[in-house]
Amino acid sequence: MKLTSEERAVVAQCIAEAPSLKRTLIAYWPYIFPLCAAAIYGIVKKDYLLIGIAFFFLVCEVLWFLNETSKSAKHLKAALIKYDLSNRTKSVG
Repeated sequence: MKLTSEERAVVAQCIAEAPSLKRTLIAYWPYIFPLCAAAIYGIVKKDYLLIGIAFFFLVCEVLWFLNETSKSAKHLKAALIKYDLSNRTKSVG
């Protein structure tokens, strides 16, 4: 079964990590915490511009995360299709 380097990387990453909310929060807290802190500070000080900026960058972070997740899912799906086809040809032959 021939996998591309991207497919091998995604498969290796899926095997190596245990998906959980805790792991994701630990990985992304340096990006999320400052924006949330800025938003909370803006709420306390009634600085609507700061709230808007923090919200904008939080939305950008979510969109970036979703984009990266969809890229990984595409490679993982391609690898699983190749795996499935490989198993089907072995069971037929």
